[in-house]
Amino acid sequence: NLLNNVHRFKEIVQAEFALPIFLYPSDFPAGRFDPSKIVLRVQQLGASGVEIEQDLQAKGIRVEMADRDTIVFLATIADSEADFDALADALIPILKKRQEQRRESATALSWSVVPQRATSMRDAYFAETEMVSAAHAVGRISADLIAPYPPGVAVVAPGEVLTQQIVEGLSASRAAGVRIAYATDSTLENYRVVNRS
Repeated sequence: NLLNNVHRFKEIVQAEFALPIFLYPSDFPAGRFDPSKIVLRVQQLGASGVEIEQDLQAKGIRVEMADRDTIVFLATIADSEADFDALADALIPILKKRQEQRRESATALSWSVVPQRATSMRDAYFAETEMVSAAHAVGRISADLIAPYPPGVAVVAPGEVLTQQIVEGLSASRAAGVRIAYATDSTLENYRVVNRS
């Protein structure tokens, strides 16, 4: 029943849009996709997953995760056909309101950064540290683990160099509404770095 409800929900929502907006098990190698998860590719609509998540939250609807290009809904055996219909009724007008020109999916910062290790994680963790502004953080050794959520994968770990790509990418992620986890200063105005002395 769950898988039938998920399939029916996808068909109802998809019928309102020309481009394919959902992922299906056939989009992945065998056994690599959970068919109970509803993965909405909002970049197909030129929309922001973070903004759609906020619109859904205003209606009392929570999602498992959302980033600029994707929203993942978690369906359970406790969800009835009526629950899926209510979600479709709330989601379709939001998607239509947010729809713009289709764009390519961007690779998440967590997957595009090549770490530059300067010292061991242990040494950086126990080192004397200082807070420096984002403008002065480039080239310094991070004393923090910093992970945008989603995907919740660290962009930088203690002992790694804060590069221009990392500092600018984290700032852009935060500006897009992505939550920043574990940083001493979650505003990213300042970074905790290893003291040079």
